[in-house]
Amino acid sequence: MCGICGRIGVNPVGPEVNLAPVLRALHHRGPDACDLWRGAGSRTLLGHTRLSILDLEGSSQPMANEDGSVIATYNGEIYNFAELRRSLLTRGHRFRSVGDTEVLVHLYEELGPGMVSELDGMFAFALYDSRDHSLLLARDPAGIKPLVYWHDARTGDLVFASDLNAVLSEPSVPRRMNHRALAQFLHFGYAIHPDTWVENVTQVSPGEWVRWRDRRLSRSRYHAWEYRPDGRLGDPAQALDDLRDRLTASVGSQLVADVPLGGFLSSGLDSSTVLGLAGRVGHSREILRSFTVKFWVPELDESVRSAAIAAELGTHHCTVSAEELPFDRRVMDGLVMGLGEPFGDTSALAMFVLCRAARPLVKVALSGDGGDEVFLGYTGLARQRLGRAFRLGPASLRRRVSASLAGFHSVGPRRLRKYLELSLRDDAGLIIEWARRWDATTLHQLLGPDLHASVFPGDQATFPEVRELIGPGSTGGFPEQQLRFHLLVDLPCDNLFKVDRMSMAHSLEVRVPLLSNAMLEYASRLPVHLRTQRGRTKEPLRTLAESLAPTLRRPAPKQGFSFPLDAWSRALAPTHWRNWGLVDVLTGIGFQRKRLERLVSDYEVVGVGAPTFQSGTLARQLFDLMLLGLWVERHGITA
Repeated sequence: MCGICGRIGVNPVGPEVNLAPVLRALHHRGPDACDLWRGAGSRTLLGHTRLSILDLEGSSQPMANEDGSVIATYNGEIYNFAELRRSLLTRGHRFRSVGDTEVLVHLYEELGPGMVSELDGMFAFALYDSRDHSLLLARDPAGIKPLVYWHDARTGDLVFASDLNAVLSEPSVPRRMNHRALAQFLHFGYAIHPDTWVENVTQVSPGEWVRWRDRRLSRSRYHAWEYRPDGRLGDPAQALDDLRDRLTASVGSQLVADVPLGGFLSSGLDSSTVLGLAGRVGHSREILRSFTVKFWVPELDESVRSAAIAAELGTHHCTVSAEELPFDRRVMDGLVMGLGEPFGDTSALAMFVLCRAARPLVKVALSGDGGDEVFLGYTGLARQRLGRAFRLGPASLRRRVSASLAGFHSVGPRRLRKYLELSLRDDAGLIIEWARRWDATTLHQLLGPDLHASVFPGDQATFPEVRELIGPGSTGGFPEQQLRFHLLVDLPCDNLFKVDRMSMAHSLEVRVPLLSNAMLEYASRLPVHLRTQRGRTKEPLRTLAESLAPTLRRPAPKQGFSFPLDAWSRALAPTHWRNWGLVDVLTGIGFQRKRLERLVSDYEVVGVGAPTFQSGTLARQLFDLMLLGLWVERHGITA
């Protein structure tokens, strides 16, 4: 796991252009080594910061092939590298290292950009081909590892790096906010690929490669996930056997490391299954360490159940207290630097605590991320289906009743209005509406007419870019659309983003066995109706998990990985907003001062009593805007 960066153009650059600021911004991703390669004629620079996991003494990067014509800078792990290496050796390629990086340059010699389809792993890399002065950027199919770039339309130059924070460390990159990303953030809580927060800076999308040559870009989607159910897996017993075989192989391939390895353990099915299989497959290794976050709010704490599962799995277990995380400027600046951009999933705070505690003991951790997406495990999915059921009533009546309930904060009227609003959308629109974080009236007041018109022009309020990813559900209907949203949007833009940024902030590699190529194929082939059987969700993963940890057979409410933000921030948030001048910062990019001040004062009032839905909503909204303000101030972003 590493940080990568580089630039390429048609004209040479002087010695003062050395990517030093970008490499410094990537130091946390790779604190073990740092190097820069400068091509002949100084038209190409490739940089690399290394977190050593395999071949600790070798595999330095950037790395070249035998004659120096192909050079790679690479972040990630290729789990089938040994198999690929053996094949390349039979074709006459010579290797100087025993790690996975050198496989990339030799495989490119054989297949060109098509080599990406041969890889099973989590990766983001750049390959420079000096023979035609071209650069290939590529990202893994699930979007586990990030890669962003800026293409200068005037000169044709290209600058790339592992994250937006690093790209913005290059002085030549403009800093004008992308309003479409702001719209996505306000609705979903994150920017959606290929957009980033900055105009003309782009993400390489999951399963995509981008090629620069002679000032121009070409791109190709080498992996496009589609739902293609396999009738053979319609038999629950066969589906379970297939899952066991695939996931066991996936976990086994991801236990390869030359450094200490552990895992994150919640009280749920996903991480329990991953660590349970790791204990069986990796019997020759030392006992795994496992890590769980303990929250001081009882309804969010799963540490007792996690400890019971750890005992059954036979791990060395560590419980980490989240209460130790202070809410101050140092922590917030560290969070903004680690995230690299505004991000609304507050479980990033829990991941921050978990990774910080794990890093002194392990350098690699296994995670259960991807289980809810592959097996449709989110509790909100059933509620979305309830919203569809409300369509039985006349649309005009549903609109009138919904309008009459506006402004009610009590549970019953608020939930009824939510379902009525969902019922008025088509299926893709219903999924999008379910993700809404701000009500439309508050957004109009917060942004004002001019900024609102710029952020939500034309049909942007319907998010056509997300609709395209959700698709029509032509094979599996509404459940297929739910599956596509969570696999293609929410997974890479929220969960995997959070895990990558928070783990890398502490120089920790996190691997996700549930998202190997074989498991993505399984997600494609498993019929959607089999994921819920006899009222049991997340099948057949649930059955497999219960065979590994009997505690999981005892019913328990699904808790997710939520951070008690309201309880953590309520005493200090209004003071921080005023002391840090956040209203001035956000007013400077077009937000409305009076509405911002009202949000702060409202939270000051409702935050005095016991936590409520309203106080929780205000806490989240103020935290989102706090991260936005601190990021804008840090990078000098303009509207």
